[in-house]
Amino acid sequence: MSSNAGSSDTSELVAVLVVTDGAPWLSEALAALRRQDADLTVVAVDNASTDATPDLLAEAVPEAHRLRLSERVGFGRAVAAAVTRTVAGRADRLLLVHEDLLLAPDATSALSAALDADASLGIVGCKLRGWSDEPVLVEFGQTVDAFGRVESTLEPGEIDQGQHDEDRETFAVSTAGMMVRRRVLAEIGGFDARYELFREDLDLCWRARVAGWRVEVAPEAVGYHLGAASGGFRHLGRPSRARELAERHTVATALKNYRASRVLGLLPVAVALGAAKILAFVALRRFAEAGAVTRAYAWNLAQLPLTLRRRRRVQARRRVSDQRVTALFVPGLPRLRTYGEAIASWVAGGTTRALPREDADGALDALAGWRAWARWGVAHPAVVVGALLAVVYAVGVAGLLGPGVLRGATVAPWPDSPAAFFVAAFAPLESSALATGTIGSPAPALLGVLSGLSLGNGWLASRLLVLGALPVAWLTALRAGRVLTLRPVPRVIGATLYAVSPAVVDPLADGRVGGLAVAALLPAALALTVALVDAGDDARARVWHTGGLLVLTLAALGSLAPSALPVVAAGLVLAAGAGMTAGRRRAQVSRLAVAVAAGVGPLVPWLVGLVQAGWAEAVPAGSLEPTAWWQALTGMPGGAPMVGGAAGIATAVAVAAVAVAAVATGLRQWPSVVAGLGLVAVGAGGLAWLATELDITAVSPAALLIAA
Repeated sequence: MSSNAGSSDTSELVAVLVVTDGAPWLSEALAALRRQDADLTVVAVDNASTDATPDLLAEAVPEAHRLRLSERVGFGRAVAAAVTRTVAGRADRLLLVHEDLLLAPDATSALSAALDADASLGIVGCKLRGWSDEPVLVEFGQTVDAFGRVESTLEPGEIDQGQHDEDRETFAVSTAGMMVRRRVLAEIGGFDARYELFREDLDLCWRARVAGWRVEVAPEAVGYHLGAASGGFRHLGRPSRARELAERHTVATALKNYRASRVLGLLPVAVALGAAKILAFVALRRFAEAGAVTRAYAWNLAQLPLTLRRRRRVQARRRVSDQRVTALFVPGLPRLRTYGEAIASWVAGGTTRALPREDADGALDALAGWRAWARWGVAHPAVVVGALLAVVYAVGVAGLLGPGVLRGATVAPWPDSPAAFFVAAFAPLESSALATGTIGSPAPALLGVLSGLSLGNGWLASRLLVLGALPVAWLTALRAGRVLTLRPVPRVIGATLYAVSPAVVDPLADGRVGGLAVAALLPAALALTVALVDAGDDARARVWHTGGLLVLTLAALGSLAPSALPVVAAGLVLAAGAGMTAGRRRAQVSRLAVAVAAGVGPLVPWLVGLVQAGWAEAVPAGSLEPTAWWQALTGMPGGAPMVGGAAGIATAVAVAAVAVAAVATGLRQWPSVVAGLGLVAVGAGGLAWLATELDITAVSPAALLIAA
């Protein structure tokens, strides 16, 4: 065996090649192993392949060095089978190889030389390039963040020019081209047999480091890795299977390898981030991925006893402190930036189509001479304005962020336990956060879910419910604006004026949960309705995702603001009419009918009970203070805190100016759209005025003003 360090090693070296339906790449991988300039015995493990893999291995590998598994297992279990049942169990060193990896001829000798040169080095890996003629780096070791999530140190498409070759020390290396001392495997217990795919390399290297072994990349050893599983070249079952496996193994790895004090400190944050990730995927209509993350956490919960037993064994072998182990972690929480960018993309509109046709060229072309930061700010007005509004809003509600109890028209002291809400769902609700006094209200169940997500923290849950409504209203209005225009600036202006309008702010000032729910969810319901009827007949996944979100939105609106349902129904009819197309109306109406039935249908028995009990007494319809006709037409409820004084005048002038500008610029291009919106505004405002004048309680005047 050759050695770049100048020493020889006469011990046996065995390459363990694990193959899972790898026929398309196997011949080249075997040829690369035959070209190695080191003495190498190849042991091939056929992981229950169903393609031509068995025949290819029979031609290239002696029967004594072949192992065929009767059932498909994870990479770690396949390696363990080779160690216990073949000559690999007598080798001093094991070279782990995937069937989609091509090793350069001198890769094995370079890896061996690294182990010869440093007795404290337990694991060494290859510098991995893409499977192509271009020297594109795909991995130069692995690092993770504080929660154990793998982060790349490379730029996308980065060309290998030797720029990383001096940074040999790394936290972990891939099993694609990993060389490990067999006694290291024996000492730390080998691979975790529960890991089917993904993160088994991270877990092994982390445990080796805890036990005092070092991990390096040998830049002289080059491998060309296709990444069949992560790259989508190999079928894994469900499209979200890769995320599920990576998520669940990441959590299990962190639970096993951190000290107890660090686990206790990170676990609550990790659970909160996991819940936020699930909610974000639901909001982005990526339900498959939300399910994948949910299943990953459920798996960890079910596996917790076994994980704790394995953890005890890991900690019993600890030779190195967490501080030394985590020195190679990536600083900060870069994954949060990724999540933020994804949410920003959703807020920007995603794939929602604008119904009116418009010129895609905006005024941004005239800004080519501005400096880069100014161009970025104008190109991303939602981010800039959203950040400014967040600061102003935080200052405005700072007095409500103290340790006191929030109280309002329908906001009472929050129960100590989420279970109290679910009990209240089947009994008169007299002293909870939604004081409607009705029997069997579904609203407490929704609030119980919010309380559970807040880990039973009443202070946090009550403020998320009340103070979080206005930011959500801004986001949903921004999203809904894409139905009318693709241009970001008009959408940001419209969403901002909506969020700061007196009709939206008034429920916050009075503490009316129903009004806040309407303000936050009505734009979402209208946008989802348009998206549902506008989706093509071949976009089944989009129809299911959009329909599911609409069902949840309608259920929440009906539960929290039943008096707003007539307004919501009228809005759905108008939105559906705007999205209807000739020749598809039957299918479109059917979709909407199913969504409405699924969202509102379960509430019908409760709504009937409200009518029988006396709707006016059972349901708070919102502010019924006298409203002048001009206030109603401009969306300003009587008694609203912003109507009087300079603030009210400024708001009225701003709304009027924007309305006039919108009509002037849009009437020529979209006359029917502008006329329709004008009729909706005037009609809703007029009905709100009539409701207050005639003391009509069957419908919420506040909801009508919000619609106006």
